[in-house]
Amino acid sequence: MNIKEKISDIWDDIVWYAIDKPKEIYKDIRHWFRVCAMFKTHWQLVNYSLFHCHPWDFYYFLELQYRWIKKSNQYFKKFEYCSKEKKSEINRYQNICLGLLEIMLDKREISDYDTENHKIIMKIPVNLKNKHRFPYIGINPETGQNVYGCTQMYDYAPDEYYKNKAKYLYFRILRDHAESWWD
Repeated sequence: MNIKEKISDIWDDIVWYAIDKPKEIYKDIRHWFRVCAMFKTHWQLVNYSLFHCHPWDFYYFLELQYRWIKKSNQYFKKFEYCSKEKKSEINRYQNICLGLLEIMLDKREISDYDTENHKIIMKIPVNLKNKHRFPYIGINPETGQNVYGCTQMYDYAPDEYYKNKAKYLYFRILRDHAESWWD
């Protein structure tokens, strides 16, 4: 490599760092403001992630997903990222997931507790005929070991059955459709 080529390479590097690199940084920041910072839900997600992080808490994990899907749903409502049919499908499944997460996170009132009879009264109809499809892990009081496939609790706590079914449906939608929500 002769001296002219070296000087040319050095000049190209100087031009890139002086002109092109600042342009790229500016475009990245502008894009971030346009896509993220303008949404209130983004800042709610960031605030929750920063100040309410409890890595041992499953509620935190679900609440974080709730806020993330809410932010993504708002993005897809505003921007023309894909075709209208695809966008409506994404919004539909995200709205279903938000509703299921509201059930799991107790953001919806689905039951009341009758203190006189010590019984849970559901505000919505619940079909317990297929409770065997959504078993939970129970504890045998005699041995103290886990028992898989329990469903007896659902007779006394139909709200837990409703939440368990919502969790099953939520994760099934994520399994089948979430890959199409993002790149």
